[in-house]
Amino acid sequence: MTLRVLHVAPTLDPRYGGPSSAVRGMSKHLMARGMDTVIAATTTGPQWQTDGVPTTQSLVTNSRILPSSFFYSPQLARWIEKRIRDFDILHVHTIFNFPSACACRAARQHGIPYIVRPCGMLDPWSLAHGRLKKSVWLRLIERTNLSGASAVHFTSEEERLAASRFTGNAPCVVIPLGIDIPTRQPAEPVPGKKRILFLSRLHPKKGVERLVKALSGLRQRDDFIFVVAGSGETAYERRLHRLVSEAGLETVTEWCGFVTGDTKETLFRNADIFVLPSYQENFGIAVAEAMAYGKAVVISDRVNIHSFVSGNNAGIVIGPDAESLTLAIRRLLDDESLRTRCGANGALVALRHFSWDTITQELIDLYGRCRKNRPLFAQPVPV
Repeated sequence: MTLRVLHVAPTLDPRYGGPSSAVRGMSKHLMARGMDTVIAATTTGPQWQTDGVPTTQSLVTNSRILPSSFFYSPQLARWIEKRIRDFDILHVHTIFNFPSACACRAARQHGIPYIVRPCGMLDPWSLAHGRLKKSVWLRLIERTNLSGASAVHFTSEEERLAASRFTGNAPCVVIPLGIDIPTRQPAEPVPGKKRILFLSRLHPKKGVERLVKALSGLRQRDDFIFVVAGSGETAYERRLHRLVSEAGLETVTEWCGFVTGDTKETLFRNADIFVLPSYQENFGIAVAEAMAYGKAVVISDRVNIHSFVSGNNAGIVIGPDAESLTLAIRRLLDDESLRTRCGANGALVALRHFSWDTITQELIDLYGRCRKNRPLFAQPVPV
């Protein structure tokens, strides 16, 4: 029997990073495996591309009281209330927003099993930002949504452990995010300056300011180019440009803005080192993508797939300080054989653990168990 699955996300805008990318990827690959899949999300106007997956994108209603990040949309609420009974399973992506709250409520009212993917928003770092509002929302809304779920979907074991006190008796499952494995071989090393790639949303939690400080310790070298790919709030982007200039890195820095498609692939293929020193990442999909392209990675121990990197010698995992980041980048710049070994190991890890073939089957199995109302797992089971 073909399962009918509804995915609800606050937005499909690719500039919001991993969560919107993941829901599009999940839906596309589930549909390719025969799942009857629909996405419901909000938009401020543009209809975002969804790779052929049936989608409804309802307009956000402007409010003087509610922040734009709440994605308030009565239009979406009406659509969910009208259509929720057409589906066997609801999969909600992210919390602390209007679309996820109204979708969980509608599922409970109509007896539809639902799965909640918190997307790292129950991590202590995330909860500390907007602490008062989030604590109230947790008490009034989110604890009920989590405890009533047929499963809470985490993408790493570290994320599950950080959030365990909020999930009540709801079964928890760890299923990583999937990535498209490149069909072409990794690019051969190119003589000349090495390209250090940062590719992510430009946001304080991503640690790009710490990266600028770390690279300032290497500014006397003339053998690297710092490539920054991503976008963020205008004021923050201006701050980063200023910091790069003050660090003496302006002449070796390339600003690429938000990238996708062939441009994104070219940046990955041409990179020598990928760096993401985030303060919090429930998964780190750009890291998995860089590994799939055979690139040595340098990440912080707050990127929750760091054990895949350190445990398989796919790169270097660093602590919270800029000095350790400087040392890690210097080590990889100076050792081509190390970069090559790390890149080859990372490509194997990505193929084994993060390919959509593997992840899609895990999701299908999860949906089947939820649909049959069978117990999931006595203990959380990491993939």
